[in-house]
Amino acid sequence: MTRLSRIVRLTIQPGGAGGGQNGFGGRPPMNLPGAFFEVEAVVAGPHDPPTGYVIDIKRVDEGVQRHARQHLERAYAGGVRPGAGLRDAAASLVRVLPGLESLSWHLSPFLRVEADVKTPQTVIVRQRFDFAASHRLHVDSLSAEENRRLFGKCNYESGHGHNYRFEPAVRVPADLAALPVAAIEEVCERIIIARFDHRHLNVDTEEFGPRGVNPTVENIARVFYDILKPHVAAVASGAELIAMTVWETDRTSAEYRP
Repeated sequence: MTRLSRIVRLTIQPGGAGGGQNGFGGRPPMNLPGAFFEVEAVVAGPHDPPTGYVIDIKRVDEGVQRHARQHLERAYAGGVRPGAGLRDAAASLVRVLPGLESLSWHLSPFLRVEADVKTPQTVIVRQRFDFAASHRLHVDSLSAEENRRLFGKCNYESGHGHNYRFEPAVRVPADLAALPVAAIEEVCERIIIARFDHRHLNVDTEEFGPRGVNPTVENIARVFYDILKPHVAAVASGAELIAMTVWETDRTSAEYRP
């Protein structure tokens, strides 16, 4: 079994527009001010022996443009609730792409909504945030030599800094009148950013201080999940935190999912 991911770029413009060949830049051409979106389809299945394909990506592109687009346009115009529009787009697309597992609507570079075809009653909102902090990787029960060997430069006594990013994945009912993005932003600002931004994690925070855990990116993802989860239920009826991803650099990230 292989999962193939395909991003389809599309534009939504007043009065509609057709044509266009530039799949890289989005179709149809942006002749008038409008909205630009990326839609990501994940299709799973075995390899076809002669071609090596799971699916011809042209089928994915055509399916999104012909079948999913209309539902997203309705949601964008306010004709249907946004989560329900994405759910309907996925349901429409799975009829022509039987191996479809999920469809994600990238509303911005930092916000996306995902519909899993197996759980059509919900969608997952993934919103990305950033904060700056310093830390030192050090385990008190180990010798100085062992700490230096394990953590190298990350063990320097004065610590070092990162521009971190984190992304909670919040599952919400698909039929909500609006996506609870503002509420997610508020709770993340209050519970995580205000608590950890511009702090030395080992010195200024209980979670990673002398009685806490070593502030690796793995531990940060778990701690953030644990402290945010009790507050997520308040962002919307039926909301649930299902995962937390933290990026330490653009090359290193960890996702915690119980």
